[in-house]
Amino acid sequence: MSCKLKKFGSVALIGPANAGKSTLLNAILGDKVSIVTDKPHTTRKQILGIKTTEQGQIVFVDTPGFTHAIKRGKLKDVLSQSLKNSMRACELVTLVLDSSKIKDSHSLEIILGASKKFVLNVPKLVLLNKIDLKPHHEVLPIIQIVSKFFETINQEQPPEIIPISGLKKRNLQHLLEVIFEHLPQGEMVFDAQTLTDQTDEFFIAELVREKVFKKMREEIPYSVAVRVDKIIQTKKLLTTFVEIIVEREGQKRIIIGNAGQNLKAIGTEARLELEQIYGIQVNLQLMVKVEADWSVTEKGIKKVL
Repeated sequence: MSCKLKKFGSVALIGPANAGKSTLLNAILGDKVSIVTDKPHTTRKQILGIKTTEQGQIVFVDTPGFTHAIKRGKLKDVLSQSLKNSMRACELVTLVLDSSKIKDSHSLEIILGASKKFVLNVPKLVLLNKIDLKPHHEVLPIIQIVSKFFETINQEQPPEIIPISGLKKRNLQHLLEVIFEHLPQGEMVFDAQTLTDQTDEFFIAELVREKVFKKMREEIPYSVAVRVDKIIQTKKLLTTFVEIIVEREGQKRIIIGNAGQNLKAIGTEARLELEQIYGIQVNLQLMVKVEADWSVTEKGIKKVL
């Protein structure tokens, strides 16, 4: 059912890996819709988060981080294209930067890297995230550095710069007000209670992938995908069969671990969080499967992503 609201539009959250886009999206929505790790390129697909207020409805698109860290294969191309598609499709492009890493214009150049060719003239808002990691007196100099940097690129329409903290939920109400100012009038597309377009299969797969990343750290880089094979749900029990996809037998052994300890830890963390989210008991059945070179072939990527 749709009803008229003052404003409606889509907002692309773009930025370098680990700038905190997913944490920010979860903070704005007040719920977890996008997985969060400290590993680059955790987000691989466009994830929609829907925020409805009295002012209107914002559809946030959480995009993959800039991909200069990925050196090989089709995965880099897929992530880059996903980012570009989001930027073209959304009414407003918002660049999220980790303020704790900005020291001068040179450091900003390094952070943006090769991506600045298609980024710098696009965003109307620049969000300086993680201001909680900086003393208060250091925030203004960072704003000035970023402001001067973008003014040299586009003096007529430099982006508005907003300091925020997704983790501590600082200045988010002001951010929403500024976003609504940029959006056109329109009707609400999603029900007011809807937070995301994700299916259960997608969310469970992403949650398991998050736990794999956190548990395995640097041992298994971009060679892991997760696929939900089946979900069976009753009033009291959710049973889901999940495949963790890797490229090599050696990676499979690492994820399983000695006497299955790693896989058990991954499953336990994922199960406990799923039980909290769904409010019922969860039976999580994990299996590790080898699909050679899935991340470097277009066919392989389409199969698992």
